[in-house]
Amino acid sequence: FEMTHDFPDIGRRTMLLNARCIYKAHEKNQFILLAIEDVTERKQAEAARTKLARAIESAGEAVITTDKAGVIDYVNPAFERLTGYTAEEVIGKTPGILKSGKHDAAFYERMWATILSGETWQDQVIDRKKNGDLYPAMLTISPFRSDEHEGFVGIQSDLSEYAALERQFLQAQKMEAVGTLVGGIAHDFNNVLSAIVGNLFMAKTKLRRNPESAAENLGAIDQLSHRAAGMIRQLLTFSRNDETDAAEMPLIPFIKETLKFMRTAIPENIAIHQEIGSGELLINGDATQLHQVLMNLINNARDALENVTHPCITVRLQTFEPDEHFLKSHHGFKPGEYARLVVEDNGCGVSEEHLPHLFDPFFTTKEAGKGTGLGLAMVYGAVQHHHGFIEVLPNEDAGLAFHIYLPLLTATSSSNVAAGKKQLLQGHGECILLADDDRTLCETLTDVLESLNYRVLQAANGREALELFEKHQGQISLALLDVVMPHSGGVEVARVIRASHADLPVIFLTGYDRDDVKVANRRLHNSNVLTKPVQITLLSICLRQMLDV
Repeated sequence: FEMTHDFPDIGRRTMLLNARCIYKAHEKNQFILLAIEDVTERKQAEAARTKLARAIESAGEAVITTDKAGVIDYVNPAFERLTGYTAEEVIGKTPGILKSGKHDAAFYERMWATILSGETWQDQVIDRKKNGDLYPAMLTISPFRSDEHEGFVGIQSDLSEYAALERQFLQAQKMEAVGTLVGGIAHDFNNVLSAIVGNLFMAKTKLRRNPESAAENLGAIDQLSHRAAGMIRQLLTFSRNDETDAAEMPLIPFIKETLKFMRTAIPENIAIHQEIGSGELLINGDATQLHQVLMNLINNARDALENVTHPCITVRLQTFEPDEHFLKSHHGFKPGEYARLVVEDNGCGVSEEHLPHLFDPFFTTKEAGKGTGLGLAMVYGAVQHHHGFIEVLPNEDAGLAFHIYLPLLTATSSSNVAAGKKQLLQGHGECILLADDDRTLCETLTDVLESLNYRVLQAANGREALELFEKHQGQISLALLDVVMPHSGGVEVARVIRASHADLPVIFLTGYDRDDVKVANRRLHNSNVLTKPVQITLLSICLRQMLDV
């Protein structure tokens, strides 16, 4: 606008401004300019807010804002696409509608403690969509405050594709490690079988002369059989293609059993020193991932000892509580009690320039054809998955030491079974429908059940099981079903039985597909799963628990 001589106190000049002008009407259609307010900064701020709003609306990550009580007041379109919820469905509610049940109360307590203190919280979560599907995401929550609002902003990045690639990555690396086990497992398993055959020969020989003297050999056969079963169980757990759910587990016995299992893959000239102690050290862990962590660290140590005169691998496990100095020097480490697992060797070591890259995918110091470079990257990811920490340090003399810190559970859950030897529990003459296509196993289980004071109806496949049930359904108190059988497997037989007898107890027997039957077991109330070979004491307890409900 132009200021003229009508405003002699301002003078004649031409000015270009972003301005808000306030005029007052005056006589003879003239106006008096009362005020000029420069709104340049305000318009710039409004433009910035508009640009930011459009950016959030167009973002590929889900954005959600809440008030300070955690009540949702905004979600962007990416949130709607990711979760399946519309903005109208979630505004006014809390983010708790996304909870999957995969995280315990302590997980959310740590989150709230962080953001209420004014800090940013970030972690991987498993949430649930509107249709019930679970999805992994990286969630970042930050507190924010403006003139009009105080609350929190959360950003979720969908990790579904990343998780699928990670599973392929882990399985490829597993297969590399499994290849190193085959020869050792065959060697150790044949040793077990040889010991069983020898003890059977001696037991039969002693039975002719002095039956009581055969008890020692029979006891050895029992122990050897369980040892063989444990080897197969660990091999299946390690090679399984899917992840198991994290659960409370005692770390000390787990490490001891895994090292015993792995001894077969380590040359006999390499000494393995264990400083593990006794007790349990309870953690919330995934057995499959921890198997692979230890497998990779031991295998790497073995390779580093190839030309060492007195090769040695040392495994230590102890409790650890970080002090103030340790917390300051280890960014992101939180106070609390940890289990510290150390795997070290006296091998060739790694140059200082390579140390920062050891956990990078596809980075390897091995020669061509002797490694994919995936092992330590997997180890790092598994430790992160357990909310733990890992560092690698050179030994004073030679070799490397990997230090892994896993958070300890502060209290023993109610599910932890008290120590002590369990006793066989007898039946009360109940009738059990037993179905298994292995004739020898079926007859053996029949003898066992009858010795426990049960009556047994045998079926060689699913069809026979249903025929027997149709004929004797008024007598049968429980069904003991093999999972994989000709003419309908155990899960299908159970579904047919439950259609007419919804409360009949069912126990599934499985030698391999335990995870597959878990899904069916969750859908069938009053059912359980036992892994072959079944411990007779455990079977007797399980029978009574289900029949006495």
